[in-house]
Amino acid sequence: MRLHFAAFALVAIIVLLFSKTESTAQTYTCVTRTIVTPDGSGGCCSLSVRYCYRVYGTTVDYYIDQITVPSGCNIIPNPGLISWLQKKILYQMSIDGLLPAAIPTCPTTTTLVVIAKSGNCMVLLAPVPGQTTKVYGLCGTNFCVRSCQVCLSTTEMDPCSENQSTPMVVFAGCNYTGTPCNLQNNSDGCEYNTCVSE
Repeated sequence: MRLHFAAFALVAIIVLLFSKTESTAQTYTCVTRTIVTPDGSGGCCSLSVRYCYRVYGTTVDYYIDQITVPSGCNIIPNPGLISWLQKKILYQMSIDGLLPAAIPTCPTTTTLVVIAKSGNCMVLLAPVPGQTTKVYGLCGTNFCVRSCQVCLSTTEMDPCSENQSTPMVVFAGCNYTGTPCNLQNNSDGCEYNTCVSE
């Protein structure tokens, strides 16, 4: 009887461990960081970006949840901005030691599979009283997804980094899924197409 109970307990522990691992893989961690971004006019803006990520095996899955643009900065959400931020977020995750493998220098790519998701639309949220910052939030329920290999560029550097010396992440061999939102017929206040399909 004791042997049967011990075997049952062992199986229960194994199931619990596997279910915990699977549960952890499904949970996103969300953080807010300042990302200095080109403003399109030769200058740079410090954006506050909230993003959520999860890492399981050799896969990194992340998306941008909210972007805060300071007053005096004319940046608005668009696919180019989202693509830039996705690269900077992945680079920061690498610096923070959150990736299962280091990002190599191009042309070598890593076996790391990056699932960079962007909401297909964003909406300008209600302004904070007395402030002129603009906060854009994810809206809608669909995501545009690109699953890619990655490497660090030897030619493209971040113009807003110190001495313009930080390499940009390059997405290579990407597969794209997702459909941009239809801005003509939206009913949930979504205004800005942010679906990256480049």
